[in-house]
Amino acid sequence: MNHFEGKYEVEFKYKISSKETALERLIAENAEEFIIGNTETDYFFDYADNRLQRENKSLVIREMKPSGKILWIVKGPGPDHCEALDLDDCSKALSMLENMGFILKDRFTKNRDIYFIDKFHITIDDLKNVGTFAEVATMTNDQSILPSLAKQAQTLATTLGFMPENIEKRSYREIFSTLSQQGSALT
Repeated sequence: MNHFEGKYEVEFKYKISSKETALERLIAENAEEFIIGNTETDYFFDYADNRLQRENKSLVIREMKPSGKILWIVKGPGPDHCEALDLDDCSKALSMLENMGFILKDRFTKNRDIYFIDKFHITIDDLKNVGTFAEVATMTNDQSILPSLAKQAQTLATTLGFMPENIEKRSYREIFSTLSQQGSALT
């Protein structure tokens, strides 16, 4: 099963207070470790006029270390559409986008651990000066099953101790942008 294949994504993000407690629950549910201890840097590109952002789309190059994985990610329009493509060279991809007229609008880094339970991938993310989050997500090419997958993801999240009152609806990019506007130190 390829957990990251499909053009639609169901994803729920939760603010969590304890990474250790989340890991204990993942172990109790026999979660399979996929990648532990990765540092991911996301480079967000848009046109000068912010056309992609206005259309509720994002274009991201994600560089992951030490796994060495590099992804081109396009999200949108809307929250469910998400496609990714493996790349070989991050620097070349960044240069090519800039040569095509795209502008680097945002960049941030997070530490991420990824686990699998059945068809779902669960990430535990540490964002420096922001907090710790857990995501329960899955991808599919079948848009008609998104409501069913959403219910299953919420049930799994509850089993893992991620409560509905702790759902974070903002993307990490929006969280960083809000903090940046408030003058918080993000480095």
